[in-house]
Amino acid sequence: MKIFSTAGALCFCLFLVSCEKDDDNDEPTKTDHLTASAWVYNNGGVDGTGDGIFDLPFPPGTIEACRIDNTLKFEANGTGTSGEGATKCNASDPQSTSFNWSFADNEGTLVMSNNVYTLLNGRFKILELNATTFRVSKDTSLSGTNVAIIVNLKH
Repeated sequence: MKIFSTAGALCFCLFLVSCEKDDDNDEPTKTDHLTASAWVYNNGGVDGTGDGIFDLPFPPGTIEACRIDNTLKFEANGTGTSGEGATKCNASDPQSTSFNWSFADNEGTLVMSNNVYTLLNGRFKILELNATTFRVSKDTSLSGTNVAIIVNLKH
């Protein structure tokens, strides 16, 4: 009888150990990557072929130099902050402004609203989101031609 009790206790202990969640092996989620730290502009351009790679980089001056150092900080609660960085385009602009964000389409789309930058409002297809890179595209029309604008951000 003692053998059965010992074997039963051993099985129960093994069951408990096997049911414990191993948090050390959990992969970071898209929210984890997005909210880890502030994002800054890396580069961008126009994708006329729809392959997710820009064919024509933004010409110099397309994005004002005072906007290149701006930051986007996403919070896990669906809010965020646009930061002006060290160089402001207009001295009277606030140093930071708030925006809202959410995922859509099974985390394949980022939706942003209330952002001070008009281009950064609406729906963006997420091309890549990892610990160091955040690439999005937004469909638009340039001179009557449908293209995607691609923006690459980095930490």
